[in-house]
Amino acid sequence: MDTRLGKLLVHKGIITPEQLQKAIEEQRQHGGLLSVHLVKLGCFTEDELLAYVQKEYRLPTTDLRGLEIPDEVIQLIPHALVTKYLFVPIAQSSSTLTLAMADPSNPVAVEEVKFLTGADVKIVLTTISSIQWAIERFYDRAMKYDQVLNDLRGQDVEVVKDQGEIDLQELERATEDAPVVRCYRPRGFTTCSTNLPVGAWPTISPFSITNAPRRKVITGTPFTLRPSHSE
Repeated sequence: MDTRLGKLLVHKGIITPEQLQKAIEEQRQHGGLLSVHLVKLGCFTEDELLAYVQKEYRLPTTDLRGLEIPDEVIQLIPHALVTKYLFVPIAQSSSTLTLAMADPSNPVAVEEVKFLTGADVKIVLTTISSIQWAIERFYDRAMKYDQVLNDLRGQDVEVVKDQGEIDLQELERATEDAPVVRCYRPRGFTTCSTNLPVGAWPTISPFSITNAPRRKVITGTPFTLRPSHSE
């Protein structure tokens, strides 16, 4: 447990020793960063914390919301590490990796990244919620998707049109040489191939598929997932 930031905040008169002790107790019970618990306890807001840390460490700030981080950068740091220290890798240039952090006071986090990647580390500051957004956007969803793909490996699903919603025959006539779309899904479903024009290719989201029939609306096109009766 690192309390450098907490001690600095007490020294500057931003929080009281009692508030720091309460945050430390919460950290011991629930884990996570001390700064997160200080915000939860109402000692200051995220923006106030960011302003203090920026003034203390003289580091640039950024907002990760809406930022597109390359997959090859995300893959440099495992999910367990970014959630443990609450940071996100956002860019790599030559031998330097840029990390967005809310609390740069813990040198252990930076040293672990250096050891893992062999890169120099540049730090930019952002809010706690901004980092949490980025972790959800670039790590959690990707992990769920990969898990679904692994679970569905070797299993099939049939995708059929929702009657009255879309005319697949009309779409098929749009091109004779359209690529074939094959969708694979949970056990009890079979594969169907549908000739669609490129602009009408459906993308089937795996996150809410169960063995029960249900409708999914994907890229504006309704489909019904239907169990196979041929098995």
